[in-house]
Amino acid sequence: EVVRHRPGVLIVRHRLGHVLANAGIDASNVPRDGQGQERLLLLPVDPDRSAAALRDDLQRRTGVGLGVVINDSPGRAWRVGSAGIAIGVAGLPAMQDLRGEPDRDGRELQSSELGLADEIAAAWGGHVFGRDDETLEAALGRELLARGLDIATAESCTGGGVGAAITAVAGSSAWYPGGVVTYADERKVEELDVDAGVIQRCGAVSGEVVSAMARGVRRRCGASLGVATSGVAGPGGGSEEKPVGTVWISVVDDHGEDTRCFRFPGDRAIVRRRTVLAALQMARLRVIGERLPLLWERSVGATGRSS
Repeated sequence: EVVRHRPGVLIVRHRLGHVLANAGIDASNVPRDGQGQERLLLLPVDPDRSAAALRDDLQRRTGVGLGVVINDSPGRAWRVGSAGIAIGVAGLPAMQDLRGEPDRDGRELQSSELGLADEIAAAWGGHVFGRDDETLEAALGRELLARGLDIATAESCTGGGVGAAITAVAGSSAWYPGGVVTYADERKVEELDVDAGVIQRCGAVSGEVVSAMARGVRRRCGASLGVATSGVAGPGGGSEEKPVGTVWISVVDDHGEDTRCFRFPGDRAIVRRRTVLAALQMARLRVIGERLPLLWERSVGATGRSS
């Protein structure tokens, strides 16, 4: 519904209650139909009901109680740029009423209501890697190609899983020169130039070693980035200091490195799969210049490095 209009000004109200001023949207992320005709992507009829249906289905599939936020990114009124907003919510409060609460100086808040769902919708952008059926590895390749970069892999606990995910993407040879699987410590020394003394002092599952692996494979392959994994996938091999599920991942480029420790729950297959996904996401974030926390990441003080 057009609420107001004049030359250069258009204010509209959507049936869901959203009021927008001079807001436009590109016809993107919607492929043409089989006859080459343009199609439109419409908002859900009842976004809250859609969110509840998604939440219920995910809970049946996973056994985990989840919150679901349906997001849209309209243009900001009278300002350049779009921002994520929540148009449907289920399983978590959309608002937090702070009225009556004291602020940090002791004054009673009179009108503050925090849009929790909107904050989630606006903050999720860096973690979301694509649309429709685009995979994480395909999104990584897209970002690398756009910048003229490539990436090489060095793997221990994942046994080639990161490289396998990458090479499942058609055309990945344009941004993936190759990688190595160095499961045994001597292979890390021989093929990646990892210092044997560092392995003996810190252990193969450590930030120091995985960082050296990433640097080594990047150098050996002449790649823009190197990503490496090393961990305890289980079911045996864990210790009190490094229990099963402990994994180190490092991404190295011309500007420095991002090296993190994770504690992944699950059996061997799940730990390995989660390591692959975390490595791909860390690499993608490094390429686009963002540093965001990831699920099951541990705070390990000075041994986790980012530069």
